[in-house]
Amino acid sequence: MGMAEQGNFPSINLGEIAKLQCIVSNGVVINGAGGLPIKKQSPNNFSIAWLLTAGEFRYFTGGDMGAGGNYFDHESLVADYFASQNMHVCAFKANHHGSAHSNSPKFLRQMLPLVAITSAGTHRSWKLPSENFIINLENDVYLYGNENDPPPGMIFEKVKLNPEDDQWSRNYGFFFTQIENYGGGANSRTRAGGLGQEPGVTVSTVGSFEIAVDLNEELRTKSSFSVKRRQGDGEQNDGWYFNCHSLLTVDEGAGSSGPPGRTTRSGQSY
Repeated sequence: MGMAEQGNFPSINLGEIAKLQCIVSNGVVINGAGGLPIKKQSPNNFSIAWLLTAGEFRYFTGGDMGAGGNYFDHESLVADYFASQNMHVCAFKANHHGSAHSNSPKFLRQMLPLVAITSAGTHRSWKLPSENFIINLENDVYLYGNENDPPPGMIFEKVKLNPEDDQWSRNYGFFFTQIENYGGGANSRTRAGGLGQEPGVTVSTVGSFEIAVDLNEELRTKSSFSVKRRQGDGEQNDGWYFNCHSLLTVDEGAGSSGPPGRTTRSGQSY
């Protein structure tokens, strides 16, 4: 394991393949954007954001990062940075526990994760995760990223989740450590349950979760990974499987979505 300093943005090597890169530090994004106005000195504005990469797998965690309102809009700056690098992520930990002031449409549409993991408790004063956040997951991840209506300039390539699969698929997973209906219109659990009824969507609403990345030679460049759930008694399920390589940029003259071979990736992002 080694660490290299890049100003206030350390990079930590985690073996031969994995790397942890600081993306936001002290209110500034790695490309120099940001800086905090005096009137917005909430401690949440100093959240540190990291990008974990392993092969082509990418995982983002941004602490209590905000998207405006009472907080500085770091999410837009991060989205702009990822756009400049032609990148999205495979999975992410929801910003600010799924707050209504974070996880904006702009941020989610640029990051376009297959998996969102939300850490939240049952504190009735905060009512997290917010129902607005669940709506954003549905509108700006699942529906925006639907293979039948992809984002401008993108197509979807259905991929095998492992070499033994006969089926090509693209699926999403939204995982919550805890989620409740708090009343008064704050019905996050019901909203999440409805999202879980959509085709290709897995929703799990209790437990702790771990992500395992498949780094065997055959799948290393295909961002294959699984999410496993642990509950209080230590019981662990077999996991849900995802493949981030199913989102591709359109090449000139590319055909419709389908098995590999019909398109090629643009750069290293997809």
